[in-house]
Amino acid sequence: MDNLLNYKLIGIGEFSHGIQESWQFRFDLLKHAMEKSESPIVIFNEMSKFFGKNIMEDTIWSRAQNKFIKFSGYKLEEPVQGGNFSAWGKYWQYIPHAAESKIVFKIIKYIRKNKDRITIIGVDRDDDNLDRDYHMYKNIIKHYNKSNINFFWAHNDHVSTQEYSMDNLHWIKNIKHKWYCGYYLKKKLKDDYCIILSAI
Repeated sequence: MDNLLNYKLIGIGEFSHGIQESWQFRFDLLKHAMEKSESPIVIFNEMSKFFGKNIMEDTIWSRAQNKFIKFSGYKLEEPVQGGNFSAWGKYWQYIPHAAESKIVFKIIKYIRKNKDRITIIGVDRDDDNLDRDYHMYKNIIKHYNKSNINFFWAHNDHVSTQEYSMDNLHWIKNIKHKWYCGYYLKKKLKDDYCIILSAI
């Protein structure tokens, strides 16, 4: 873990959303970074901007009031995953993937407790357009500061340097944006970007 913290941006992937081991590793490394360094920590997460806002600002989106309202707590409502893969209760207001590991609750609490050091930023698009990987890359670089400890948490595909499959290529607006986010990060940051992928 000490060696990993020598990189300027650490991408940690998971082969399927919600894998317990991937989230546990992310959490362990986050806590290790807090203990071993006094640098600010920024987490770029595969989620839309407002998810990060809700975590950092103790808010949720109220459909009834059509605005963000203060909400400092939440409870684990069972089951976490509901019908049509939607999340129950307030959970979806923090993490977009309904099948996320429950350890994410602990991570959210930890981030909120250490807001003076940790910032989480949603870098994904608000729609399903597959130019989203280039969009994620641009968002990460916009907020990237090599003086910070920077993490990129996403699915293996987004963290990696792979090219889109033929199926995905049908949905791209700009044919030049045919790579996953990690490709653009590696091209820009070179050896400063570390890629950690999980496997079945």
